[in-house]
Amino acid sequence: MNGDVLFLWNGDIAQKYDIEITRDKTSSDWNRQTGTQYTVEDALLYDSISINVRLPGDSTNNEMTFSGKHSIVG
Repeated sequence: MNGDVLFLWNGDIAQKYDIEITRDKTSSDWNRQTGTQYTVEDALLYDSISINVRLPGDSTNNEMTFSGKHSIVG
């Protein structure tokens, strides 16, 4: 079980947003999507996951972070 994390933000669901995902300090390229949510799969494989959301053409950072510190009991 690796779990998923769903990031949600306020805004127009028909609007395009630029999204950058950072997993344990490794950032993705910027991707453009429509809608106000993004799912990161296998989230428990990372200590932290951040999402940065921008409107196209706007350099304002809107960042959210999930801290997935966990331990496995077995």
